[in-house]
Amino acid sequence: MIPLFWANLATVVWAQSLAKTSCEIAPSENGTRAGFQIRNQEEGDKEIVRATNPSQTEISSPSLWWAVEKYDPLDGKLVTDWEANPGTKMIHLVVNNRFWQTLDYLDQYSLINQFGTVAREYNYNLSLVSQQEDCLATYTCNLQGTSPNCKIKFNTF
Repeated sequence: MIPLFWANLATVVWAQSLAKTSCEIAPSENGTRAGFQIRNQEEGDKEIVRATNPSQTEISSPSLWWAVEKYDPLDGKLVTDWEANPGTKMIHLVVNNRFWQTLDYLDQYSLINQFGTVAREYNYNLSLVSQQEDCLATYTCNLQGTSPNCKIKFNTF
């Protein structure tokens, strides 16, 4: 009974902290977007679309509900949440780190590529974040022109 209590408490603490932080791709000196950085969200980020707050009046865009159902290889255990910031054109996909670590490299790559492709269709970039707010990987695209140039980058610790 006690371990279950602590697991639920950790989930509540994490859910509260998710609303305050997000994983951003920090621009490098030469102008490319590389590297990882955690930042606090601004109070003006109220237009952020989250898995937990679908629009009551129209279809939310971007929408990842169907993609989570289709691409989560562990039937809802791996992907725990997501949020999309229209201001930064970034989608943050939150995964359970314990299950993420059980995936081999090809499964991790496949997951990032599948969700990154969905993000690209909405003209967004994607960051994959653990529940502990660690940036695990990014899928970024140069969306200028007719053929987007996209890259997947894993954050190695």
